[in-house]
Amino acid sequence: MSDIHNIQIRRLIPIGFLSWLTALGIDFFLHGGLFTGLYIESTAFLLPPEEAFRRISLGYLSILLLVILILWLMVRLRLDTWKEGAIFGGKVGLLLGGSMVLGLFSISTVTWQFLLGSMFAQIVELAAVGAIIGSGLNAEKLRPVLIRVLALVIFLLILTITIQSLGGATVLKGE
Repeated sequence: MSDIHNIQIRRLIPIGFLSWLTALGIDFFLHGGLFTGLYIESTAFLLPPEEAFRRISLGYLSILLLVILILWLMVRLRLDTWKEGAIFGGKVGLLLGGSMVLGLFSISTVTWQFLLGSMFAQIVELAAVGAIIGSGLNAEKLRPVLIRVLALVIFLLILTITIQSLGGATVLKGE
């Protein structure tokens, strides 16, 4: 284990950025590819697609805040391997996603498919964030982590564009 309490902020910033980039790639793939059927139906709960697209940067900012939280907690808890990070991030994602599901189900008209899809995305994204943070904290140099992140994000972008080109996927479909 490395001495992660002595890590300087100039090292944490690129680790956080790589984690955020990973989460954005996964988010784009899940919500823009696999779960498109949840967003194309008109519901009182969701904004029209054009307005939602205009606000997408707010969603990406919310992911950045979660990355900062996971990074801060992992440093404080001295979790510095990809495996520890993935498990920790997945648990945080389950707790946050589960809380969101229960809260929104109790007060909104959102479909259970949308809620479960969002919870699944939260778990996968935060597990990946934790894995990247753990890898970065443990790595001598960040270049191998950067290469893996870029390869994953490019692969997910190509896969998402392919799905969209074929008419979109509707793994989960709202009611």
